[in-house]
Amino acid sequence: MALVKKLPDDAVFEILTRSSLETLGRCRSISKEWNRVTYESTFHQLLCQRSNIVSGFFIQSLVNSQLSSTFVSLDTDASSTSALSLDFLKVPVQIEAANQGLLVCVNQNNRYLVCKPTTKQWVKIPNPKTKYPTASTALLVLKSNPLKYKIIRFSQAKKPVKRKSEFWRHVRCEIFNSTTWAWKRLKDVILPCKTFFANKEDSVVAANGGLHWLLSDNQVFAFYEDAENWEMFSLPPSAVDNGGHKSKPLLAEYQGRLAVIRSGEEFMDMWVMEDYGRKLWSATRAWNIKKLCGEEIYPSPLAFHNGDAALFMAAFDKEGKSHKIRLQYHPHQIFKFQSDMEEVNLEKPDRVLKLQAKSEEVNMENHPEDIRGLTKFLLPLKGFKPYLFVFLAPMLGVLYRCCSDA
Repeated sequence: MALVKKLPDDAVFEILTRSSLETLGRCRSISKEWNRVTYESTFHQLLCQRSNIVSGFFIQSLVNSQLSSTFVSLDTDASSTSALSLDFLKVPVQIEAANQGLLVCVNQNNRYLVCKPTTKQWVKIPNPKTKYPTASTALLVLKSNPLKYKIIRFSQAKKPVKRKSEFWRHVRCEIFNSTTWAWKRLKDVILPCKTFFANKEDSVVAANGGLHWLLSDNQVFAFYEDAENWEMFSLPPSAVDNGGHKSKPLLAEYQGRLAVIRSGEEFMDMWVMEDYGRKLWSATRAWNIKKLCGEEIYPSPLAFHNGDAALFMAAFDKEGKSHKIRLQYHPHQIFKFQSDMEEVNLEKPDRVLKLQAKSEEVNMENHPEDIRGLTKFLLPLKGFKPYLFVFLAPMLGVLYRCCSDA
């Protein structure tokens, strides 16, 4: 803290605007003043220019019954962002989640993949159990070098379960860990029958060390990946009461903290979680949006771009200036996106590859006689009817793999 007090504000500003996103995230926890400054628009624009960072939103729209994405930005030069798209994937995809420059997508064959649009890198990952429809998906990048991330997927059965004369909704929770390259199922989340994830189109909010969703009963569902547990807590009463608000409550991240925003005819109100441990909210700012309401019909907030700019159907800052972004189609889902231009290693970790190779070698060493015996057994069956090979298919697959490895 002594070093923080000695550094002049101008020097701090110059240093931080040349930092990486990962370094910037750590610096925000050092000082409240540093945290505040790094969320201002002037700082953000310089950071993007000096550190070659792309910042904006992937806006996913429904076009001819198919989802399509467009990237928009206020901080980055238009020429550099106009080329940012998902066309390098060659096939249409649906964005499921975004975090720190990575996207989780699903293609038309329901195959999951992770990509980094700024470097046009992508990789297929194992699929989760897709028996039940996805309720929501979140991505959390834990480290950039070496890359480590987790994907959290919630899915729910169509029918509730009756227990003690009451009906409950079971929500499945699965986590993909890039270190183990595998999905793990956790204990089901059990919710009251009439409580569910309010809207799949609402973005997941990462703040205060947790991932947050708004439930249908105006409760906040918080999941903590490190402890792999969850809890629910209430919105502030004044945010739930209409009180002249026309838009529904929306969860957002404001300067690293969890926030709720709602808009009325002339103002947008915001409540920020001041004490996360005790779940204490405070109303901190009312934004004057009278000018915007005069230009647009029933504008609704979508997300915060940074500390002093919010995204409606048009970008809008606290001074009442609007920067209109013309979209061809109505937004279906919004994903906040920040990324550097550095390549990362998206491939399966070497440790996992070595373990798989060792496992296959052990199987070959333990069963050489079985494989030779299986070969002698299968050869005389060449003329048998096709239905026999339905029964023999698993053995044929083993034999084929062993022969090809040899």
